[in-house]
Amino acid sequence: MSKTIQVKDWREVDTLFLSRVFGFPARKIFTPDWAEGDTSILYYIPSGKPRRTHMIDAEPVPYYSSLLDAAMKGIEKIEGHWLRLTSPFNPGDWWYAGFSRHNMAGWDGRPDKYARSDTPARAVVLACLKAKGIGIEFAALDAAGEKKT
Repeated sequence: MSKTIQVKDWREVDTLFLSRVFGFPARKIFTPDWAEGDTSILYYIPSGKPRRTHMIDAEPVPYYSSLLDAAMKGIEKIEGHWLRLTSPFNPGDWWYAGFSRHNMAGWDGRPDKYARSDTPARAVVLACLKAKGIGIEFAALDAAGEKKT
């Protein structure tokens, strides 16, 4: 069963990846005061300690959807599955990433949980989230960045 979550940008996908794939509580992901409202600057508390008292432990949220090496770390969290990553055949085509269970009888060559995107990192991130039961849908925004109704 899959749940679809609406997001406004790829940084929001990065926070979902951190919380849903790596298991960090969303309440420990934050924009620091010095960022002056820039929501693309995100930090998290990896220590498992209360946010109020351990801000010194904060680390930047990796750009999972932009950096393939960061996205690939999520593969280890999809236990019991293997990843298939397919590059575009022609320039401008999609990258595909998908997961299938180990030792699956009758495998037809197509992963069960797959995603496509314009970069390999984004395809891997979306496929990891799908394997965790999360689908992503980008909200339609107007010119001011507000959600269209």
